[in-house]
Amino acid sequence: MTRLLSTVRWNLALQFRYGFYFVSAFFILVWVGFLRPLPHDGRINFGLVLAGLMVLDLTITNFYYMGAMVLLEKGEGTLTSLVVTPLRAAEYLLAKMLSLMLLALLEGTLLAILINGFNFNPLPWFAGLLLLSGFYTLLGFAVIARYRSLNESLLPSALVVAVLVSPIPNHFGLFRSFIFYLHPVQPALILLRWAFMPVAPWEIVYGLLGSLFWLAVAFAIAHRVFNRAIVQTAGG
Repeated sequence: MTRLLSTVRWNLALQFRYGFYFVSAFFILVWVGFLRPLPHDGRINFGLVLAGLMVLDLTITNFYYMGAMVLLEKGEGTLTSLVVTPLRAAEYLLAKMLSLMLLALLEGTLLAILINGFNFNPLPWFAGLLLLSGFYTLLGFAVIARYRSLNESLLPSALVVAVLVSPIPNHFGLFRSFIFYLHPVQPALILLRWAFMPVAPWEIVYGLLGSLFWLAVAFAIAHRVFNRAIVQTAGG
C-alpha cells in the first residue's frame, strides 16, 4: 500500500510537470466560455449537456493523457525498466488510474459548478466521473501501449475514441436505441445524468454495476497488455 501511494504521488508530480493540469485548465476555460453565456432560463438542459460533455472531455483527460504518459515513458526507457523493480503491473496501472481519476474529478466538478452552479447531486456525479475516468485511463493504456510513437497510435486511438463517444447522440435524444445499454460508457453516463435529473431505480443499479463491470474488464485487458507489450518486450 505504501508503494502504491508513493507511486500515485509520483504520478501526480509527473502529470503536473508534463502540463496536464494546465491543459485541463485551458479546456475548462474553453467550455465555460462557450456554455456560460448561453441563456439559463430552462430552455437548455445544462445537466444533460454536462453529462454528455464529460463523456467527450474525459477522452482527453484520461484516455489520451494516459497514452501520452505511456509513450513518454517508453521513449525515456522508464517503462521497460519497471520490469526489474518491485513495482507490480497492477500497482503501476492502479497508480496511473487513481492519479488521473483525481484530475478528472477536479476538472469535472469545477465544470459542473462553473456552468450550472451547485444545482446537482454530487454523489452520482463523483461516482460517474471516477468510474468513467478509470475506464478511459485503463483503456488508453491498453490501446496505446502497443505502439512506439504518437503517429503510429493516432489512427487506432481515434477510432477507439469515436466508438467510446458514440452514445452521445442517444443521450441527447437524437435517436433512441436500447443497444447502447451494451455500450461500456452507457452505465457511467447514466450516473452522470442522475446527478441532475431523476432516473429509474433499475438504471441506478445498472449504472453502478455496469460501470464496475466494465472497469474490471478494462483493468484485465490493460494488465494483459502490460505483460505482453512491456514485460515480454523487456525480456526479449
